[in-house]
Amino acid sequence: MIYSNTLRDMSVPPRFRTRVWMLMLLSLLSLPMFAQEATTNISGFPVIAYSNETSLMGGGFIVWNKEFLQEQRKASNTLIGNVLLTAKSQYLAFILPQFTRDDGDLQYGADLIARRWSDNFWGIGNNTLEQDKEAFGWEEYRLGLSGKYLIWKNLYPGIELDFRFGDLFKETAGGALASGTILGSKPAFYLGRGASLSWDNTNAKYYPHKGIKYELRFTDYATLNNQDDDLGELKEYLHSDFSKLSLNLNHYINPVSGIVLAAQTSAIIADGQVPFNFLPELGSSLRAYDSKRYIDKTMLAQRLEPRIIPSELPFLQERGILQSKFWRRTGLVFFTEFGQIAPDISQAKWERNHWSNGWGLRYTILPQDKLNLRMDFGWGQDTFNFIFQAREVF
Repeated sequence: MIYSNTLRDMSVPPRFRTRVWMLMLLSLLSLPMFAQEATTNISGFPVIAYSNETSLMGGGFIVWNKEFLQEQRKASNTLIGNVLLTAKSQYLAFILPQFTRDDGDLQYGADLIARRWSDNFWGIGNNTLEQDKEAFGWEEYRLGLSGKYLIWKNLYPGIELDFRFGDLFKETAGGALASGTILGSKPAFYLGRGASLSWDNTNAKYYPHKGIKYELRFTDYATLNNQDDDLGELKEYLHSDFSKLSLNLNHYINPVSGIVLAAQTSAIIADGQVPFNFLPELGSSLRAYDSKRYIDKTMLAQRLEPRIIPSELPFLQERGILQSKFWRRTGLVFFTEFGQIAPDISQAKWERNHWSNGWGLRYTILPQDKLNLRMDFGWGQDTFNFIFQAREVF
């Protein structure tokens, strides 16, 4: 591949970078750090991996958890961090601080992400061709803030704010992104304001064994292209350029000790002048495919996943070797997924579905909260994908 690095008429203002990192710091400090009767747990592990786009990469995860009493009420802070560096001088760093009170009646947190990463673009549509793949590099700085509060039984209304800057730092010469005709291929600031409504009676935050979790979310975005560091007047922040409506219906059944049957039905509908990097991605639900393999304004997907913890199976609980610390934290999953994307929901048809099947390994890094490190292997039509991340997909 031959790449072109083009000069841009807009770059990341130095003051903007400073403000992003200050907001990240303030978000961390907003979590209560001083409390009575605190119990702290911390774990971490290194990561070494390889991909065609990034070459050799390495880094590590860290998970920090603190439980305490705040005004005589149970509360906890959790912080998940990850840093990856590649041989091609690319990086991905994120910090996810979260605060929970009274077993979840109040929850708020942040997504703090900085990345300079390689990706691929195949065009927009449900039947894009492999031969049209073009490589690109994406630089992004993101701050997301969210919170929700229990108002009745298991009903949680919530609000969120998403502020990010994105820009291409590498393009394939002669490709669609290099032409500048694809929305989102030019540098811009994005401000998202959203609300959510969820019903959650699951028995765990990261690895539920039973219950349902339904979530409806709407986010409206403004694209800010003002080159001034102050980004224009207030009206620049209040207008709307595009929006996303998402629905997730998660079900968890525990028929026997050591087995959880998990299922998710999901839909995302985007409207307006949607940048390509905000379009719904089929690969976010079908693990066999790269995230941007199929993108468009509407996405529909279904996932089924049996999850197995061998040490908890009734006929294996007496096996001494499986009751060691390592095996009690180890799990296995199998998954089958199908879905499609379309310009609008009226064009969705069964024969348009893509399929993904595979299996994965799990290792619990935060036993009390069942926070897992996952390693998934997915196969689709003429494709294979490997994923290594923290937290379950749903």
